[in-house]
Amino acid sequence: MILVPQPASFHQVGEPTVGMHGTPRSYPLQPAAPQTWQNTGMLPVPGQHAGSYPLPSMAFPQMPACGFVQPAQMPVHSCFHQYFQLLKSHFAQPTQTKMATRSLNGQLFPLIVEAFKGFDTDRDNVLNPTEANVFFSHFVSEKLGFHGAMMTVAAQESRDAAKGYEMLRAYQANRATMDAQAFRALTSDEDGYLQIHEVVDALSVGTTRHKELLRAFGFEAEEDDDVSYYADHYA
Repeated sequence: MILVPQPASFHQVGEPTVGMHGTPRSYPLQPAAPQTWQNTGMLPVPGQHAGSYPLPSMAFPQMPACGFVQPAQMPVHSCFHQYFQLLKSHFAQPTQTKMATRSLNGQLFPLIVEAFKGFDTDRDNVLNPTEANVFFSHFVSEKLGFHGAMMTVAAQESRDAAKGYEMLRAYQANRATMDAQAFRALTSDEDGYLQIHEVVDALSVGTTRHKELLRAFGFEAEEDDDVSYYADHYA
């Protein structure tokens, strides 16, 4: 005969065995308290009675939601302003080492992503032609620091401070043409859509796409064989 264990809806206190103190006596069956995870510390298993997995004694901290800071918390104007401030600070140095450029790109990355998300009004992780044009028009805005950063970069690239003013004047005189060239360098889609990896690649210093963007604005960017350290990860 096979004995099948019954669910423990009741429990019985056993009688004292031989050798134990006291007079042997029987105890009546008593209803057991309902087993719930609140009073047993056991998580219920779907399809079974409660009491299978013990809860850890530690308290779980409240984890923040995944993702970057929402645009309302970090305005896109602030992202672009900080981006150009970091760019100016970097190119104001006498020399720019590869490690310094990598460090700069690490600081620029969240700003670029936040700016992209701020203009992605339909939240589809792609900038359609309308969103992309608004994004680009803010990027080249004089108020957000584009012109100042442009002069600093031009002066450093040419090793001539006067060259910076000259290139800025040339840009202002041919802004429509240069902006159109720069926008084409920014995106690889002929239909005008912008993807986030394209924007990160183009606005990160030292990448091939970034150099193409500078040339579109009239910069004479130097060729560098080691430009794939950042682009390969996001292209």
